[in-house]
Amino acid sequence: MGEIQWIPQTRVALVTLGRYSLPDETNTLSLMRVDTVAGTVRRVVGLEMASSVEVSPSQPLVYIRTRAVKGENGQPGTSPYLQVYTPQGLGRVIRFDEGTGQLRWMLDGKSVYATRFNERSSEGKRTNRDLLTVIDLQTGEITHPEKLPTVRDNEGTPPPYAEWSVGPETTRVTVPGPFGQGQDTTALWLRGRQVAAPQTKSDNGGADASPAPVSGAFRADALLVATNIEVKGYLRNQTTAAILFLRDGSLCAAPVFRLPRTAFEQGIRGVQQRMTMSNAKQVGLAILQYAQDYDEYYPMPGKGVAKVLQPYIKSEELFKNPATGEPGFIYTHSGPTAIAQIENESDTQLGYISGPGGRAIIWADGHVTWQDM
Repeated sequence: MGEIQWIPQTRVALVTLGRYSLPDETNTLSLMRVDTVAGTVRRVVGLEMASSVEVSPSQPLVYIRTRAVKGENGQPGTSPYLQVYTPQGLGRVIRFDEGTGQLRWMLDGKSVYATRFNERSSEGKRTNRDLLTVIDLQTGEITHPEKLPTVRDNEGTPPPYAEWSVGPETTRVTVPGPFGQGQDTTALWLRGRQVAAPQTKSDNGGADASPAPVSGAFRADALLVATNIEVKGYLRNQTTAAILFLRDGSLCAAPVFRLPRTAFEQGIRGVQQRMTMSNAKQVGLAILQYAQDYDEYYPMPGKGVAKVLQPYIKSEELFKNPATGEPGFIYTHSGPTAIAQIENESDTQLGYISGPGGRAIIWADGHVTWQDM
């Protein structure tokens, strides 16, 4: 994986990704777009080995420079060209003279310029001469003014890095394999830290080539991001952060958001409540399956109901409170166990699973409702 570059004024980054093919022993390069809000990575375009990707210092503007290719077997070659890219997608192709020198960004970040021109004399000698070339990436116009136009840098200095009090960390863990056996793999965690460790910044103002070391006393527990991964980078700017990693041959992005503690706790509570409802739904289906196998009778009241339902569920974790990990299933039905003796199944409670701030009620017809406590 190559250099990671932020596109200014956006939450999008670009990265070059190379792949080596064993059968034909070839290398291919692709330009990948990383959306740190959506957490998506997608291919933009294939790159030549001699291509370069340059991002404007202040505008949401990028150009891909592809160098000239000489023709073979009497076929004409191709002149060098720039292809413009914005967050909306690929744009215009701008062809320019092969002798145009090194391109630099104008102060406004919307145009590039070169001050030298390389050419060969009639004797085949290479010579350099002064020639100012300005390429407007928005219009595609190429001009040769006598001097650079005076422009105003409206954007000013890019905002400094925000201090993110979290960072990625990898550890070796053992996870269940496809046949139940333990297998070692790499786990990616997001950990809080008390004192931010110094991090190196690239010239493009927003990307680290590798994750920063995590040190100091942690203020929060670690959050597991993924397993079986290879960390490729940690993107940070003023408002957004994301962890890039390879998993099963694919480049992935895990976005990191700033949230007030109350909003984070509400989000966790919502996830745990939905998990409680899902678990209760599965336990309710297990009760109905039990009834089908036992002549349309529900389980007898008592503390052993969870045990008799085990053949009908995938894991005993379904009986636990997702917020605490403690047993949360209570079988409350104490009336007739024969389904035929129950007048209204949708109004007959069989039990519940406790969760954060309430409980998921299991009804005799299998449906589930939430009750705040």
